[in-house]
Amino acid sequence: MPAAADPAPRHLWSVDVLDPRVGERLLEVGCGHGVAAGLAAARVAPVGQVTAIDRAPAMAMAAAKRNAALVERGLLRVVWASFAEESRWAATAGAERLDGIWAFNVAAFWRPGEAGTSLTIACRRLRPGGRLCLFWDRPDGGLPTPPAGLDEALGSAGFGVERRLCERVGGRGAGGVVARRRPDDRVAPEPVPKPRPLRSVGTAPRRT
Repeated sequence: MPAAADPAPRHLWSVDVLDPRVGERLLEVGCGHGVAAGLAAARVAPVGQVTAIDRAPAMAMAAAKRNAALVERGLLRVVWASFAEESRWAATAGAERLDGIWAFNVAAFWRPGEAGTSLTIACRRLRPGGRLCLFWDRPDGGLPTPPAGLDEALGSAGFGVERRLCERVGGRGAGGVVARRRPDDRVAPEPVPKPRPLRSVGTAPRRT
């Protein structure tokens, strides 16, 4: 396994902030090699499940290969899809609402023109009180500033900010926000998906 795919301090830190619990259903957006997804899947065992998505097919395949044992146990599912391709990954994540969603350095959650759509999808897929954990860092070691307008975008999408983070993690400056979906159901309905094949690269029957 290449060193780049080994657990780095930022992986351990972000999963600790997410705080996966036994039996939870979680989603990681932009899973890369699947390092954090594997850590989280081990913590929701024996009856929880993590769905990990990445828009790059090579990353999705690497995540599924790295975590083959967790996939076989039904604790982890890996899908080649972007977060905006909701109909693709949602079919794998299941009909039940999620307990948590997390992402590291995924600008679609705060980039103008994309944030509104991404946060609306997150709100729709999370159960009331479910958590959205967004993280970012600076490789040069400087402390990062929060993305402009993120708090306002979260509020407009149906989230309340619970916690803000800014610290040094493994020589990098890291930041993040933990937000909770407000306990109401006034969220945009899911669009009717077009019939397209699911690009799942790592699934196994869920065992109960």
